Amino acid sequence: MNRLAIKLTLALAAFALAFAATRQAHAVPFIYNTGEDAFVAGDGSIPSPFGELVEQNPESKGAKAGYRCNVFGLFYAYFHWWDCKPIIFKETGSKTFTYWDDSALPGLTAAVEKAHPQSDIKLGFWQKFGRFVIGGVLLALIVFGIMRLVKKKAPATPPAPGAAG
Repeated sequence: MNRLAIKLTLALAAFALAFAATRQAHAVPFIYNTGEDAFVAGDGSIPSPFGELVEQNPESKGAKAGYRCNVFGLFYAYFHWWDCKPIIFKETGSKTFTYWDDSALPGLTAAVEKAHPQSDIKLGFWQKFGRFVIGGVLLALIVFGIMRLVKKKAPATPPAPGAAG
């Protein structure tokens, strides 16, 4: 009977811990970004002869030249962006865009790459440098945590012999 009570108590404790861990994980807000984003390159001007074509079409009026890249980020700070392809794009809403590439306008990729190299991509300050801020904060938290552990484990210095106490 005693073994059964211990097993039931352990099973109940395991269930409670599993449920508590699940509940707590849902309470922590964690924002991450994945997918595609479009970035203006250089001044965003559309190279000839595509500029005239884009301005004549009402759907693409106001579009800019740039790059469509896959991104990964935390709290809207991009840690990595890759597979960037030259495009002409127009923002259609908050973080949404419509784009045109070689499939819609043959020769566009080469023209955009020539006019605006990939190194001319314009990222906002937080998108580009936020990763260093987040990394610095995490590093500081780790260092302060280690310092607290070391301070707690350090033995108290005994009083000097003959000192009045």
